[in-house]
Amino acid sequence: MKVLMLGGGVFLGRALARQALERGWSLTCLTRGHQKPGPVDGLTWVRGDRRRAEDLKTLAAQDWDAIIDTCAYRPADLETPLEVLGDSCGCWLLISTISVYTEDLAPRGSEDAALLPPVDPQAELGEHYGALKAMCEDMVQEELEERALIVRPGLIVGPEDPSERFAWWVRELDACSREGRAPQWPAAVAQPFQWIDVRDVAAFCLHLLAEGAEGAVHVAGPDPAPRLTEVWERMAACLAPGLAPEVRPEEDWRAAGIRPWSELPLWLPAHSHAAFDLDVGAARGAGLQWRSLEESTLDTLAWLRAHAPQGRAAGLAALTARLAGGRG
Repeated sequence: MKVLMLGGGVFLGRALARQALERGWSLTCLTRGHQKPGPVDGLTWVRGDRRRAEDLKTLAAQDWDAIIDTCAYRPADLETPLEVLGDSCGCWLLISTISVYTEDLAPRGSEDAALLPPVDPQAELGEHYGALKAMCEDMVQEELEERALIVRPGLIVGPEDPSERFAWWVRELDACSREGRAPQWPAAVAQPFQWIDVRDVAAFCLHLLAEGAEGAVHVAGPDPAPRLTEVWERMAACLAPGLAPEVRPEEDWRAAGIRPWSELPLWLPAHSHAAFDLDVGAARGAGLQWRSLEESTLDTLAWLRAHAPQGRAAGLAALTARLAGGRG
């Protein structure tokens, strides 16, 4: 296949590029070149801005079996690419998110659940990320109809993860092991939790393109979702074996002023639990496979040790010191 990727310099884009090249596909990547480490070796790299029509004209003169769009966050990110490139592709694969669903998403939600309503296209991205991505989905589907393919990943984990979420826990549990310090976490026994390794997302996306798929599918796993406490226990068994975790009620953590998700990654407020208990039957039926939590954990640790990225958030020791003091 001949594929054009918009974006692709980090994380999922790099996994997609590697696997597309392994399949023998012809891959061109359009990027501004601002992100590090940048596109992988072996592809054709075109420097340009997706919002500038003049940067797209040469690409529009070619026929693409597929366009993979990894970085459309606002409707304005799609206006020019769809106008200039829309007629030149057989399929437009938009990487979206499970955050497009409304907050009252029912447990075991499927792809036909209600999406967030439109907002001001210039709204704050952090607060309105899901709604803006839902607007991007609408644009691609309205413009391309059966040539639109929407993939909605859940929490993406694995090597090269730039976020302070799953990788935060890998770093902190490894620190517990090195320092002989017992891991601590809330007794989040009611919280379901799903994730998906970046390499499995990439493999599934390329599989869908090869099969000529269309429509929308969310991508997460495993199914059924384990409890978050089980996820932490399994990660600790990999990274800090022999250390007995200290598990305290969620109320203790809240009383110390520790905020779910924003301060303690993966821990969610109760109203958000359903977003990590999705029915992934459609994706599994279409060929989705996922590797073990242990493999993702150990591979992420190997990447962290090799590249030593610095954490941007308070570590577990700092948070549990607040917990011990019982103050916010």
